[in-house]
Amino acid sequence: MTIKFSPLTQKICLAMAIVFFLFAAGLFYVNKILLPVQVKGMAIKAASEALKRTVTFNELQYSPLHGLMVTDLVIAEKDDPSRAFIRAKSASAQVLFFALLQKKLIFPSVKVVSPEVVLTSTAADTWNFSDLTAPAPGAAAAQGHPPMDMVISGFTVTNGRVILNDTSLGDNFNDVIDIPLMKGAFSLKGAFQVAGSIALPAAKGSLSFDTRIGIHDKSFKGTFKAKDLDIDRY
Repeated sequence: MTIKFSPLTQKICLAMAIVFFLFAAGLFYVNKILLPVQVKGMAIKAASEALKRTVTFNELQYSPLHGLMVTDLVIAEKDDPSRAFIRAKSASAQVLFFALLQKKLIFPSVKVVSPEVVLTSTAADTWNFSDLTAPAPGAAAAQGHPPMDMVISGFTVTNGRVILNDTSLGDNFNDVIDIPLMKGAFSLKGAFQVAGSIALPAAKGSLSFDTRIGIHDKSFKGTFKAKDLDIDRY
């Protein structure tokens, strides 16, 4: 018994095969040549210059399901490249590239796996990230021009850890906070807005938040809710 396909069906199957082949070939080129050979070095250099810290990562790949993904990401301390300020096993982000034409940066999804952040204070109101939050030169002159709109529809952090080191009061204070899961959303449209929830390991505690920080008027509004937090340690 033979199965015969109509000319139209044959053309559709042939078109689908060609599209699949082109997609597979394009994905191979992107992940084997474009990203690791041409883009990776430029991305590391641009990130290092922007953060004024040494930035390294192992692989840079693109997946239709997860978007752009880097592995073994490390952002070094500003004054000591041998020490990690932020490290993560992997980080991925889906990007709507067409939104860039409208001067918008939209991430439908951002996922970070096993991040570790080291926060160190050596003086009052001085942290190892203070330079990142300081206004850039010329920011006051451009205050009337809002930055590019940025939206992260959903971000997920799993198996995170925050290490606190505070020497500003003379006695060293050290603590480690494990964060099994954090979910939320972020937007930057004239104001810094972030909302989400954090699961904490102690007694299955949780912390939820919803904040808004005005970029120009420096206003702040926020609500925080905590449940079953272990505060005896402090």
